[in-house]
Amino acid sequence: MPRFSRKSLLCLLALIAAPVWAMPLNALEILQQFNLVVLGDATSSSHVHGRSYIEGDALGKGRAEFGEDAKLAASAYAGTTVLGSLSNFTVNNGGLTVAGNAAHGIVNSGTSRVRGDVEDVIFNGSAEVDGTARDAIFNGGRIAASAGPQSFPASTLKGTDFRDVLSRESDAIRDLAANSKASRQGSRLAFKATPDANGVAVFTLDSLAGISEFSFDIGSDTRSVLINCGIASADLAINFLGGSAQSLGGKLLWNFYDATRLSFSAQWGGAILATDAFVTNSADIEGTLIANKASINGEIHQNAFTGELPPGNRTPEPASLALFGVGLLGLIAVRRRA
Repeated sequence: MPRFSRKSLLCLLALIAAPVWAMPLNALEILQQFNLVVLGDATSSSHVHGRSYIEGDALGKGRAEFGEDAKLAASAYAGTTVLGSLSNFTVNNGGLTVAGNAAHGIVNSGTSRVRGDVEDVIFNGSAEVDGTARDAIFNGGRIAASAGPQSFPASTLKGTDFRDVLSRESDAIRDLAANSKASRQGSRLAFKATPDANGVAVFTLDSLAGISEFSFDIGSDTRSVLINCGIASADLAINFLGGSAQSLGGKLLWNFYDATRLSFSAQWGGAILATDAFVTNSADIEGTLIANKASINGEIHQNAFTGELPPGNRTPEPASLALFGVGLLGLIAVRRRA
């Protein structure tokens, strides 16, 4: 058996103990950690209660608040992350990370990191601003800007390719064979789950036209309900009977794999996976919203997905494997020099 020097073992321990955000997230981790993921631009006039990740610009209108809940899901990401610029906002919990500029807002708690310029922002937690700060108030103290990526979490470095990970997940779910059926009863669609041995029930829907009510019979053995919906565009005002939007929100995942436009005007339960769609809502969403672009006009409530995803989709992305490989090569090199 090969023996490693003390120096080699220390390198290995350092590799294992590296910050978790150095490794890319998989789809299940994204669903568990985030309440909102937008792969392009977003506007909001309402509240996002959990963690947000927006790859484009984010513009608040009126009551745009992020990180509304005091307790957010555990994550290495800030409570609100914007890779473009952010304006007209309130971040209540979890701190803020912005790769562009930030203007006209307030961060009530948590550390803030802004790589661009800041104008008219109140930071009640500590803040690092790499650009210029105009009319900014640093109630929590200003951290000196530091060169290099060390001062920013992987969110601003895009350690995870969210679009690629989530698009691949959507395709994988789409390709699953249905094992459960939804029957139409007038304007009601009744879901009857017959899950597999892992507790996963899969439904396939071609249309929701004329449907105004959902009922669910999923039984006690169902861990997750994956619903493939092949619609391209829809205005959805459907009543989840018996309070199921909230009670089942953590088990339901709606895979709108073909959608380019979705509008929700009634309370919706479950995670919405719509990586190519422009999504608008005027009513509450009880679960994670994942969209290409979004206009948020109703609240998005934390109801993290607790179910299972297709086997094999939890493996690290190639980037994470490469990082691990580099670490091993470094360890081998150290061992040879020892």
